[in-house]
Amino acid sequence: MAIRTRAFTLIETMLAVLLLAIVASAAALTFSQPIAQARADDAFDQLRSFDANARTAAKSSGKAVRVVFDLSDNRLDRREGGDLKDTRYSVHLPPGCRIEAVRIGRQSTTFGEVPLDLSAMGLSRSYAVHVVGPATDRWAVFAGLTGEMSAIANESAVRQILEPDAK
Repeated sequence: MAIRTRAFTLIETMLAVLLLAIVASAAALTFSQPIAQARADDAFDQLRSFDANARTAAKSSGKAVRVVFDLSDNRLDRREGGDLKDTRYSVHLPPGCRIEAVRIGRQSTTFGEVPLDLSAMGLSRSYAVHVVGPATDRWAVFAGLTGEMSAIANESAVRQILEPDAK
């Protein structure tokens, strides 16, 4: 008497692998948008806390502080010291998010380093940072006197805030 064994054919195995790949792809696509949105929210939270910490450092030390936006490296530096060149704190934006432009008054910069000086009282000029990524394309606008941040999607609104007398 011969013993008969059953097994899956190559085609059946390949179909099972294909179905698993399709399900895994669908799951990855489902999670990619919330992850991108969380990174965008984190980028704005980093900007808000970085500005607040720089203002606090200036007030507590009683000395001017320089905030530097490095657009090529997506990095924020806080510099202190007599010549404002000693980097005391540095942070990178989350992966996928980048600083596309920094606007201070009428001047908009899209490359290199952009310095912003805070007085010993923690005051600065009002400014805006354009953050782009898979889930965001917004401006973070900071009030120079208070440091309060607003997220704005429309560049013309940013221009009106920073240049109220512009036509």
